Amino acid sequence: MQTIKDENGKPRLDHNGKEILEKVRLERPKVINSVVFNAEQIDGLPPLQKNQ
Repeated sequence: MQTIKDENGKPRLDHNGKEILEKVRLERPKVINSVVFNAEQIDGLPPLQKNQ
């Protein structure tokens, strides 16, 4: 999905003030595989200290 823009390059809005989207067909779509994990589940790893 891609935002429709006016002649000035600004997003067009619907009557609710949300951006109007249109479907865009990709010439060469890509499939990407990735592995995601939760670091909190690693044994022996101390919790991340947040900097203030």
